[in-house]
Amino acid sequence: MGSVASEKHTISLPRIGLKEPLTSSPLEIVQIWIDRFNTFLDSGNISKMPSLFHEDCWWRDMLTLTWDFRTLHTLPKITEFIIHHLPKSKLGKCQIRKDGAFTPSLESPIEGLEWIQCMFDFEKAVRCGTGVLGLVQDENGDWKAFAISTTLQELRGHKGSTGGLRPWGGSNSLKTASSKEIGQSASKDRLNSWMLTRLS
Repeated sequence: MGSVASEKHTISLPRIGLKEPLTSSPLEIVQIWIDRFNTFLDSGNISKMPSLFHEDCWWRDMLTLTWDFRTLHTLPKITEFIIHHLPKSKLGKCQIRKDGAFTPSLESPIEGLEWIQCMFDFEKAVRCGTGVLGLVQDENGDWKAFAISTTLQELRGHKGSTGGLRPWGGSNSLKTASSKEIGQSASKDRLNSWMLTRLS
């Protein structure tokens, strides 16, 4: 197994290729996983964890499950964390990004690794946020999460001072189609980079 860095909390990327050719689109594969994940979040049935997460998985949580920043590695540690914090967090209603630069796609960020990555949005009782997901196939060909992050973005009723909500208004969003395409390409590169290094 290779490693992109030696720091304690930097993700070590596996050499996991496809066990068999894709018979469904990346979107369909992620949708199935997200549906099962939402069911798990609603039920809190810990016995479902091994069917959703790779044994060597990582979870980077930023102010979502707790009011803290956490980097968790391996299924047993993530399971223990979930047991204590999922009931209070009320995390749920995860939805895949189905347009833009962060839709599900099969990527090979390093030699020997093929995974499906995407972004998703989620809701909580009074909070909402975004997530990043990387799915790999296990030895049986089942798709499981190897890397996942959850980041709080907003408290309901307390929108951030961005765009038109700034004290003096205004927006720095790119407007032209060509600029949008350039921005999406750059964002895709940033997502690839994040999945490689930003779980540290």
